[in-house]
Amino acid sequence: MDWKQLPFLWDRLQRSEKPVVIYGMGDGCEKIMRVCGEYRIPVAGIFASDEYVRGHSFLGYPVLRYDEAKQAFGSMIVLLAFAAFESGLVSKIKRIAVENELYAPDVPLFGGGLFERRYIKEHRAELEQVYALLADARSRQVFESVLAYKITGCIDYLLACETPKQEAFDQILRFGPEECYADLGAYDGDTVVEFVRVVNGAYRRIYALEPNPKNFSRLVRGCAGLPEVVSIQKGAWNREETLAFHAKAGRSSAILPGAAQSIEAAPVDDLIEEPLSYIKLDVEGAEREALEGCRRQILAYKPKLAISAYHRNEDLFALPLQISAMRADYRIYLRHHPYIPAWDTVYYMV
Repeated sequence: MDWKQLPFLWDRLQRSEKPVVIYGMGDGCEKIMRVCGEYRIPVAGIFASDEYVRGHSFLGYPVLRYDEAKQAFGSMIVLLAFAAFESGLVSKIKRIAVENELYAPDVPLFGGGLFERRYIKEHRAELEQVYALLADARSRQVFESVLAYKITGCIDYLLACETPKQEAFDQILRFGPEECYADLGAYDGDTVVEFVRVVNGAYRRIYALEPNPKNFSRLVRGCAGLPEVVSIQKGAWNREETLAFHAKAGRSSAILPGAAQSIEAAPVDDLIEEPLSYIKLDVEGAEREALEGCRRQILAYKPKLAISAYHRNEDLFALPLQISAMRADYRIYLRHHPYIPAWDTVYYMV
């Protein structure tokens, strides 16, 4: 794919004469509004799904229902400002996309920057290096599609490259009966329970790290009754340290300089002595540091890895290059599981 030929979303919005309307509220809407302001793209309004419209306003805009937005703006460009994976909601987004020009802007969850013209030019060599490292044709297709989505904001690229997680479990990770699994960013234990289901309850031990106190309590409850599960209330990091932490609801808690709360963090190499056979990292933008904290395990035992590649702009290329620099003998696969925007894009390494 020649990335130079793809139309950049923000260029398209600057040229358009259609009103630009944001679908959704919250952090996503605020981020998109900021980028629109930087590019001097006027935002005409905001609408939300009917069940969230209560006659209120957001960022100074009255929050409309979709039918009200259609009546007010006619033919419009819709910018999706929230994440969706549930089939009913995805179907609703697809219906809106049939009636309007719809994009899901790729704004990073953490850090700055956008996949715009200058950014791609600066990192083209790294992108091409990672592309050459990918182990199969599916990975290369996913890489091209995710990159095309990031450039254009067009969700069709994501929909075209989705695969279920089970394919990665069955065809790439191929667990054995004696896995020793470290779940970094274990949230409420849902991915621990998922792993236990996938291996039919046959494993050696599970270590589950979760720094958020509320989530950790849910993790302990969620894993109650599962044998050989060690829950650790720490964040995965590259050194032992007390870190400022923003404890949001759900999965979005993250290390954030200046935040009012704090957590204890440490390297996995210091916390877990026995050889690990599988490590999952979904640590809300701290993947680079967490991987460095797993260096001894990676060098000594070459555990299978599942690494979230969507929290920061650079994750798509920086994380596989980081692992390749540690051990050049990993086979690197990339999969995108059903999600809009490009969340749940994961590198699998074996």
